[in-house]
Amino acid sequence: MKKFLAVMTLTMAMGMATLSAQAATNITVNLEGTPIVFDAQPVVENGTTLVPMRAIFEAANATVLWDDQAKRAEAQKDGKSIILTANSATAIIDGRVESLEATAKIIDDRMFVPVDFVGAQLELDVVWDEATQTISLTQKETVPATPIETPATNDSATTDDSATTDDS
Repeated sequence: MKKFLAVMTLTMAMGMATLSAQAATNITVNLEGTPIVFDAQPVVENGTTLVPMRAIFEAANATVLWDDQAKRAEAQKDGKSIILTANSATAIIDGRVESLEATAKIIDDRMFVPVDFVGAQLELDVVWDEATQTISLTQKETVPATPIETPATNDSATTDDSATTDDS
């Protein structure tokens, strides 16, 4: 009986931890002011918001390919390749390995990835509004380079050291 209670208690604790980590949230994600429609809701785990990869990348006009056997997704946009594997805390970006702030994972048959990672890869600013529970993704503003002004040169003005007098 003690063994049964211990197993039940452990099972319930694990279920509650999974439920709290994966509980549906009321987070809205906007891309350039337009809400992204998800078929599985974003989740928050340890302070990191995870979003369904396909929906967010496709909303940003990226192509997403899924390899079910490897549990791996690849997003492609503007010649850039972003590969994520379920249960991995790394991504492969154009052949380079980069760390994720949270592990990519499958929840409700969807690959979930950190929204900040998505923003960084798509060159989007990510802004959280606590009051409305909204994440806004917008194109990073590029500041045009300001030309450096160089002083005008006057070739006709020369220095004549011979005009200098030495009082010594």
